[in-house]
Amino acid sequence: MSALAGWLERRQVAIYLAGIGVGVVVGLLLPGVHGLTVAIDPALALLLYATFLGVPFLAIGRAVVDARFLATVLVMLAQAVLLPGYLLVMVGPSAAQAVDVGPFARAFVVLIVLPLVVAAATQTLGDRAVRYARRIETAAPTAMVPLVSLTLAVVVASQIRVVSDELGALLGLVPLYLAFAVVMVALVRVLPRWGRPAEALDDDVRLRPISRAGTWRPRPARPLRAATPGPRPPGLRSPRGRWRLRG
Repeated sequence: MSALAGWLERRQVAIYLAGIGVGVVVGLLLPGVHGLTVAIDPALALLLYATFLGVPFLAIGRAVVDARFLATVLVMLAQAVLLPGYLLVMVGPSAAQAVDVGPFARAFVVLIVLPLVVAAATQTLGDRAVRYARRIETAAPTAMVPLVSLTLAVVVASQIRVVSDELGALLGLVPLYLAFAVVMVALVRVLPRWGRPAEALDDDVRLRPISRAGTWRPRPARPLRAATPGPRPPGLRSPRGRWRLRG
């Protein structure tokens, strides 16, 4: 990791808050800024492209025999299969039937498939000594924090007026999120005891699920990165001889 990437990561919370603040100010002061909605998908696609660059695609073939990799794929497929059931429970049968599948399919292609394919192509070209591809791979870790901040600014600026108009309804969701936080923390404290004694786990390992469950950032590539063998990809560290996710 470069010195600039380390500096940005140490200050990422402040940078994200600055992005949100800029989005709030711009969204409230400039009347026509709702047009930034068209920039949300490109910003997210660019962010996910940088994220997928951390997956060592050239080692995917060896990863297929890894149980962790297969478990990740099965969990993703299970989530996709269970999604209609979630909709029925959360919004009811009539609303679920009215859901248009088109935007979901488009989002999947634009935000998952396209960044994934381009990232894999970038790594393939980089492996063949194509200079610009290697430069992109090298710059990706440094660009992550600015890209997240940019995405936050774009989303907040384009949606802040809608949110402010529905603030009363949104405040009603606060108890639900608080209840989720309480249940999540309780489970994080109880579940590790089933696998091994809690005292055998350091604080970072025991508390990491809380950070994961409460983090908004999209991380579809992290399980793949953790389960894929090969050289250390950006965004991973290896203390005590074991790969561990960071951030």
